[in-house]
Amino acid sequence: MGLLEKIIFVFVAIIVLYLFIKFLIKLIRESRTKISAETQNRADEIFNRLIYQFEQKYERSPNRNEIFRRAINASHIVEKKRGLIGHLQRQRIRKYLLEKNKIVRNYKIR
Repeated sequence: MGLLEKIIFVFVAIIVLYLFIKFLIKLIRESRTKISAETQNRADEIFNRLIYQFEQKYERSPNRNEIFRRAINASHIVEKKRGLIGHLQRQRIRKYLLEKNKIVRNYKIR
């Protein structure tokens, strides 16, 4: 193997390694954002109830910001844990509700 072949081999190996690590990170992120079907159903029920209550009270459909607030309220009702675990679970619930109802395309968990 000449010097040029070694350089090309190292370059290709680095690219393959980069793509593999990127794929692993994506899998880890997706696995951390999943919530159970029971939690999804409960979040949907509470979110729909809050939207219905808003429509009854103000006699109009909520705008995007008001729907966002209802998703935050629903996540607090569904998940009452305190600390980092509760915070992350509420973020997952918000992500699920906002993306399901097409309020935001891709909600970033903070």
